[in-house]
Amino acid sequence: RKRRAAMEYLLDLGFMQYGRAWAIMRAIHEARVNDVVPDTLIVVIHDHVYTTGRKGNASNLLKPILPLYWVERGGDITYHGPGQLVYYPIIKLRMPVGSFVTLLEEAVINALSNYGIEAKHNPSHRGVWVGDRKICSIGVAVMGGVSLHGLALNVNTDLRYFTYINPCGLDSSKITSMQMELGREVDVEDVKGKLTLSIASLLDMKLKAVTLNDLINSGLNPEKYGEPARLSVDRYERTSS
Repeated sequence: RKRRAAMEYLLDLGFMQYGRAWAIMRAIHEARVNDVVPDTLIVVIHDHVYTTGRKGNASNLLKPILPLYWVERGGDITYHGPGQLVYYPIIKLRMPVGSFVTLLEEAVINALSNYGIEAKHNPSHRGVWVGDRKICSIGVAVMGGVSLHGLALNVNTDLRYFTYINPCGLDSSKITSMQMELGREVDVEDVKGKLTLSIASLLDMKLKAVTLNDLINSGLNPEKYGEPARLSVDRYERTSS
């Protein structure tokens, strides 16, 4: 695509509670729709949480041990938590959404190849796979021509949390991580560097690092979004009994 004069933004939120990061993502999305900010790549590591897409099936939450948020992305229930890298590309799309998702998958595949992990696309299920096990989930939405939500790569993720759900409608045994594939813990910051470069390359982004304070000082207001809809454990138990 034709490059704009302005650089795209890279916003690394570090470790952040899911609801807060969601509000920041929504605020940046609104700003991008209105051309207040350029395309922005957000990277974050979340606390322990389950999220499900707009058409998710609540029965795929087998045991409600964590908060469950209903959000506007595609896809079904998944887990986020420490040891997992999450990317939210807030991009004004100039391609079909299916092609965009394929590029995100390709970026992950390329990054994993640096570690000797042979990953692949799966024509039946979106995301990135190693053999018959899923190592990266992808769920995006497009509103106002701009993408939001994105991908979650299991690096050193505690896979036990997937056993309490049917992740993306799958059996939890179908989930893997870099740590599981390599038999050792992996440097998350190293993976972050390689995956960020891979995404930037495939999406033709020239990234400039910005901070949340930079964006707030320029008028970004995440507070207006509050938190996404949450299904409480109490409510789940009442409606499931």
